[in-house]
Amino acid sequence: DKPVWDQHVLKNIGEKAPSYTAKNKISEAKLRYADIENWYKKFLTSDKGANWIEQFNKLIPEHDKLTDLKKVDLILWQTRG
Repeated sequence: DKPVWDQHVLKNIGEKAPSYTAKNKISEAKLRYADIENWYKKFLTSDKGANWIEQFNKLIPEHDKLTDLKKVDLILWQTRG
């Protein structure tokens, strides 16, 4: 029930992980994760988010036990540039 922290997901939502060498890396990571959660909350209630879920459900009906958040996770994870 939580978003995935992954390089592909981060890139697709316009976020970046904190620098590995940053002195405040942990606090920055917590803030970034909160940004990720906020992005999902907004996206899932948007028209575009509803469209993604609708398309996912049409194309992959056997995955009806996945939450909408996890459906978006999979789409973002699979979207590579």
